[in-house]
Amino acid sequence: MAEPTGANTPPSRSVTAPDGFTREYPMRIARHRIVTVLRERGQPFRAEWVERELPERVDPAKHVGLLATLHLDPAELADAPSP
Repeated sequence: MAEPTGANTPPSRSVTAPDGFTREYPMRIARHRIVTVLRERGQPFRAEWVERELPERVDPAKHVGLLATLHLDPAELADAPSP
């Protein structure tokens, strides 16, 4: 049984492995995905700022406020977890 996610627990994604077991992996977002969405919305200055200020692999738990301000859903942008 999975433990409930607390405020200090980073977002994760459940993946069912070929062996049939489900595993939780920390969720990360590729910075280029955020930049692409912002440019598609016609927000080039925000996109440029994100490229300068955020790491290549964004931790949604660490940047939750920024993602909310940009109206981005981390679950939609997250990279596929690699087991």
